[in-house]
Amino acid sequence: PSLAQPRPPRRLISLALGLALTGLRTLNPEVEPLVVHGRGAANRWQSLRLLRARLGLSQGELKAAVLRWPQLLGFAYSDMAPSLARVQEELGLDDGQLSSLVAALPQLLGLDFDAEVAPKLAALRLRTESGSGFCRAELAAKVLARPTLLLGLEETCPR
Repeated sequence: PSLAQPRPPRRLISLALGLALTGLRTLNPEVEPLVVHGRGAANRWQSLRLLRARLGLSQGELKAAVLRWPQLLGFAYSDMAPSLARVQEELGLDDGQLSSLVAALPQLLGLDFDAEVAPKLAALRLRTESGSGFCRAELAAKVLARPTLLLGLEETCPR
């Protein structure tokens, strides 16, 4: 029997995302060479597979996340997993809610929880019209409704 030739990383990444090889080049001219040619490209493909499995994303949802935030292709799953777990724990999200949050805000995967997410969550907890703060469930509902709050792009929280 003949041995199957291993697929080059570029091909694997295009398969993982459901993009034609030429589609990878259109993502971001600065990211594409690193992702498909750079050192560790096979590990990036594995990271996409692990992320997709962890979040229960379809191929289309993963593709949409990468198209919204191409820098995702440069991150290792091992760097994203701890922050994902902390966000899920801190907000009390189930797996489906976490998946929805990441689909809406893929940039979340590149944020350091302690340095970038935790301070925003702490500030959001204090910002209510009454000044009484949010309980965990209310905070989760606010973040799920307006994920960009985690980026600090919105100045006011109550709605």
